[in-house]
Amino acid sequence: PMTGQLFKKVELDPKSPEYQEVANNFHKTTSYTIHKIERVQNVYQWHAFSICRYRILSKNGEADLGEKFLYHGTSAKSCNTIERDRFDRSYAGQHATAFGKGVYFAVNANYSATHYSLADESGLKRLYVARVITGRYTVGNSTMKAPPPRGTDPADCFDSLVNCQVKPIIFVIFHDDQAYPETYCICIVLRGLVNWCIF
Repeated sequence: PMTGQLFKKVELDPKSPEYQEVANNFHKTTSYTIHKIERVQNVYQWHAFSICRYRILSKNGEADLGEKFLYHGTSAKSCNTIERDRFDRSYAGQHATAFGKGVYFAVNANYSATHYSLADESGLKRLYVARVITGRYTVGNSTMKAPPPRGTDPADCFDSLVNCQVKPIIFVIFHDDQAYPETYCICIVLRGLVNWCIF
């Protein structure tokens, strides 16, 4: 319960079903140790995400809603903006734009940490487990600033871009409210070894 608070981080009990679900999904692509998990709770972000979800659901139907848990690597200085405001497309181009000038998410936690998370001076890498509405998608390219139309109607566009049409591992979104950061993760790199801490 938020009890009047607009923003809060909640540490999860390692024995709780919520903790176990996050850990199990994380370990599908990594074998590193989890030390801590925190849930990000932001009332304004959640309401904005819910409205965006409803819009895409109304347009596509349940079958093409595409609600997924994906990973987003970032730098330490971007964490406060992401948690208290949103994933910001204005930063697109700082790290990668191969499939469009939007916000990037990966299916694989290892991939997100390796390619999209910048280590700080202490060797810490940061990433989020985000709830993302991918909707209907198509393959993107580096020149795209928004998804293209799905057909002859220029107002009816795809909802996201991907690296490939079949079993994509990278998703790019262009509406800031299309993703909600549920879990904050830190990857510790030490003497060539990597341990995972989830916050």
